[in-house]
Amino acid sequence: MRFVHRRQLGRCAFTLIELLVVIAIIALLIALVLPAVGKARAMGRATKCLSNVRQQGLAVMSYAMDFRDALPPKLLWLTRASPTGDIDSGARQINSILAAHEGTTFLARAANHPQPTGAWRCPDLPFDQDDFRAWTHDGILHHAPNAWAFNTVYQDETRGTLRLLSDSLPPWDRRYGLPAWRRLDAIVRTDRIVSLMDNVSAMVPSHGHADARTDYQFGCQVVRDDNECGTQKVGSHDSLRLRNAVFFDGHASSLPSTDAYWMDVPRSYRGPTDSGATWMLHPREVDHLLWFVDPQDFTED
Repeated sequence: MRFVHRRQLGRCAFTLIELLVVIAIIALLIALVLPAVGKARAMGRATKCLSNVRQQGLAVMSYAMDFRDALPPKLLWLTRASPTGDIDSGARQINSILAAHEGTTFLARAANHPQPTGAWRCPDLPFDQDDFRAWTHDGILHHAPNAWAFNTVYQDETRGTLRLLSDSLPPWDRRYGLPAWRRLDAIVRTDRIVSLMDNVSAMVPSHGHADARTDYQFGCQVVRDDNECGTQKVGSHDSLRLRNAVFFDGHASSLPSTDAYWMDVPRSYRGPTDSGATWMLHPREVDHLLWFVDPQDFTED
């Protein structure tokens, strides 16, 4: 029989210090890996969102093809008689208008504000966050339209009236004046002008609550950083510093949501008339949002 000395047995075990060192190394590795895993998951959701917004952009093009290049309204206030003879009046946003055109529906909700589903919602937002992360005064909207490119429409079928609102800046409004139904064939730089883009909510001081944007007009509305367009803003993909966007030619890409990209040095732009009126605009706003402003309209005067 072989006898093993007790001291030799002790050498086969870990000391407390060695165990603590191993645990510390494992904890350090987990701390290093978890952010990478979290970012990978965030990128996966952003990629899915990009695919969704691309499908929405294709729906815009399909709508225009079916209506002789007329673009869908960004907001429709419709008043009509119900089957029971009552007068119904309510707002429909561009996502629900396009979804109806494509033959899809949203989840039913109280107060006539259905929740977008499928390609019409951002996968970064759980359903229980719709109320405070994607809520507008007119419903739930995950991807906001370019305000300059789409109309607001007030239609009263009981009176046979139709009123259009379209946004533009003077003096360019003399070329694209009111009332005018926005058309796809009027947008020249379709590969640069944003059709729809990831939404962002902001704390509205006058209302005392968060309210998602119903549309975009200027770069300061796109970025996450606090500036003259509002405070306490939050977006779906803020950790990645991007906004998914689809353009009027149908392609989609992720745009930076930083001040450095959108709020660079402004330039003076002069309109297409002899009025002498100029606007100080950021080049990225002209490039991506203000479709009626020619990038060559800038002046050094």
